[in-house]
Amino acid sequence: MLNRQQKFEEAIKMTNMALTLDPNNPRIISDLAFSYGNLGWKEKSQNREAREYFDSAYALYKKVRKIGPLMQDQLFQWSITLFYDGKYKDSLEKLNKAKKLGFNAPKGFVKALNSKLDQ
Repeated sequence: MLNRQQKFEEAIKMTNMALTLDPNNPRIISDLAFSYGNLGWKEKSQNREAREYFDSAYALYKKVRKIGPLMQDQLFQWSITLFYDGKYKDSLEKLNKAKKLGFNAPKGFVKALNSKLDQ
């Protein structure tokens, strides 16, 4: 909910609190990664340095992958983070993995990703 409201710092704070209660929960870790990716997008869109946020997100997604297989929505979140970071081919790779698991990607995201890949 906080991510939808673009309250990314609050989302990170709340998710970190949840993580202290269940430090190896892949859902919580993935949500935290997504929040860091969203914060990276926000900072980047305001012409501020965002690398640390994207790097934090990637480290967390990799941690989830070590715990077990990523679920389709977690792969989609990772795809969005990669898209925000300008890594369009990697974003497409994660999106395709999510689709193979049955994820129905939003048409708007697929269109935006394809337009970036066509450039």
